[in-house]
Amino acid sequence: GHKECEFAANDSHTHTLLIPPSCTPVVQPIDVSLAKPFKDQLRKLYTAWCSSHDLESFPRVSKQLLSQWIVNA
Repeated sequence: GHKECEFAANDSHTHTLLIPPSCTPVVQPIDVSLAKPFKDQLRKLYTAWCSSHDLESFPRVSKQLLSQWIVNA
C-alpha cells in the first residue's frame, strides 16, 4: 500500500505492508496485465468522445455510452 494509507489502516486494526517502488509488475500482475490496458482503452474512447464535442457545452457521458465503452474496452 501507499505510505499515506498507513494511518487509516491503523485506525481499523489492519496491518500494512509497504511495497518498494517499481515492484508493481511483480506483486500486482493483474494490475499490469488487465487493469492498465483496460483503463488505457477507456481513456482513449473518452478522449475521442471529448474531441467530438464542443467544450463550451460539455455534456455528461450517458450510462449507456459508458457501458458500451466498458464492453468495447
